Amino acid sequence: MCGITGILARGNLSDEAHVAVERMNAALFHRGPDGDGEYIAPQIHFAMRRLSIIDLNGGWQPLYNEDRTIALIANCEI
Repeated sequence: MCGITGILARGNLSDEAHVAVERMNAALFHRGPDGDGEYIAPQIHFAMRRLSIIDLNGGWQPLYNEDRTIALIANCEI
């Protein structure tokens, strides 16, 4: 089972908010010890932990569209 965490705000995130997401993601290590990923923008910081069960070489997140204008963090198979 993977883990997802993050913060979404109306204004720009503070340094403390970014540290909080990093700490939350570290606390999810047991949910996904095989890797992690982050998406950071001024008002968003999402993070995930990965448990590799299938697609061991692929499946790293976040996933992006061709021009990297859309990012996806998901707990599922696509």
